[in-house]
Amino acid sequence: TSFDVSGNAIIRNNLTVLGTLTYSGADITFTDLLVPGNANITGNLGVTGPTQLYSTLNVGGTGTFNGPVGINNDLGVTGNTNILGNLGVTGNTHLTNLTTSGNVNIQGPLGVTGTTNLYGTLNANTANFLGPVGVTGNTQLTNLTTSGNTNIGGTLGVTGNTQLTNLTTSGNTNINGTLGVTGRSSF
Repeated sequence: TSFDVSGNAIIRNNLTVLGTLTYSGADITFTDLLVPGNANITGNLGVTGPTQLYSTLNVGGTGTFNGPVGINNDLGVTGNTNILGNLGVTGNTHLTNLTTSGNVNIQGPLGVTGTTNLYGTLNANTANFLGPVGVTGNTQLTNLTTSGNTNIGGTLGVTGNTQLTNLTTSGNTNINGTLGVTGRSSF
C-alpha cells in the first residue's frame, strides 16, 4: 500500500518508519531528526543550528567549511593536508619531519635537542653556541669574537692581518716571513 499526500502534512507527534523512506520534491524540514540507522542523502543537507554527531563522520568527497571549525580533541589526518592560508598554533607543535620549499621565519627562540643538519648557507646576525659546534667543511667568518677558550685541532691559516692581544705558545712557532715588533719584546 502507499500513502500519498498532495498538500501540506503536519505530524504533531512521532513518525516511525520501519522500512525505507523515499522523498522527492521540494525541501523537507525537520525540527528534530533521529536516524538510528544509515541515512543516504543524495542532495544538499542544510543545517541552521548546532549539529551533534556521536560517531564517525566519513566524507567521500571534498568537505568545505565556510566558517571557523573548532576541534576539541585530537585531529588525525592520514593523507596530505594543504593549508592555503595561515596556520596558527598556540600550543606545542611536534613534527617528526618538516620539509619546506619556501622561507621559514621564526621570531622567537628555536630550541633543538637533537642533531641539526644544514645543507645550505646559514646566515645569522648573532649566533650564541652553548655547546660544541662541529663543522666538516669550509667556514667563512667575517668577525669571530670568543670570550672563552678556542681550541683548533688542525692548522689555522690566516691570509689577512691578525691582531692578538696576548699570544702564548707551548710548542714550536714557525714564522716564514718577517717578524715586526713595535713594542718591547723579550725572547
